[in-house]
Amino acid sequence: MGRNEIRLRRNTMSSGRIARHRNYSELMRQHDRESKLKRIFRVFIYFLIVLFFLIILLMVIRWEGKRNEKVSEIAIEQNNLSNTTKHNPIVKYL
Repeated sequence: MGRNEIRLRRNTMSSGRIARHRNYSELMRQHDRESKLKRIFRVFIYFLIVLFFLIILLMVIRWEGKRNEKVSEIAIEQNNLSNTTKHNPIVKYL
């Protein structure tokens, strides 16, 4: 059987092919509905991913802010301590 004969045989109308094309408009409506649902689901997933990264970003920014505050407080305390020990040498041994 040649290539053209196989193609012609594959394209012949059978009862199954005719039945598939009878409710073509209904099939297209269902396909459109499924496509919309897939698109909505995809957008929702992207939204959740972006929201997750924003939450992580906010957590890191807060953590860095608290860390910087602690470092600045420690530096201020060390500066104050060094200033007091210069003027009063007894504080150095306490």
